[in-house]
Amino acid sequence: MRLGKLSTSQKPSGLPLETEFHYPFDFPLYTPDEIATLIQAVHVFEAASLNEVYPPDLSKWIQTYRGIIANKAEEKRLDQIFKKELGFSVYELSKKSA
Repeated sequence: MRLGKLSTSQKPSGLPLETEFHYPFDFPLYTPDEIATLIQAVHVFEAASLNEVYPPDLSKWIQTYRGIIANKAEEKRLDQIFKKELGFSVYELSKKSA
């Protein structure tokens, strides 16, 4: 399974069907560099949640992510989407990595 993808079901052969994940950021609000950083952060969060092994810099990625989002309501909205679509919550990751 590649990062940025979502395994939605299993085919009879056991191979996962993949659906492309569309990043739920309001792109016009961010610079191109911020968008690139947000997408990198989502990949780090997804890898951490899949492996249940938290990289030593996970806290830094969470801090950077939150610094770019900088709006609690937006952060909560994104967390709900990530939890539903990718199976992780930045909030839950932050609690586990602390």
